[in-house]
Amino acid sequence: MKIKKLLDMQGATMNDVVRIMTYTTDVRFFQDALKCRAEAFGSAPIPASTFLVVSQLAWPNMAIEVDVTAMLAR
Repeated sequence: MKIKKLLDMQGATMNDVVRIMTYTTDVRFFQDALKCRAEAFGSAPIPASTFLVVSQLAWPNMAIEVDVTAMLAR
């Protein structure tokens, strides 16, 4: 999973994620997105989440885009 790898590069984990924004071009992907989110977080608490249906994403064949915000103590 790209998100876990990117978080790891910054010294963070899924436990550090405080917000998830999920964008899709088709609301029918909602249940799949929930399943993937549950698998990704496992036993970690699920942070605040927003699911948005948009007309198009960055690449023409892209169906889902996920944006996460993580917070680390300094």
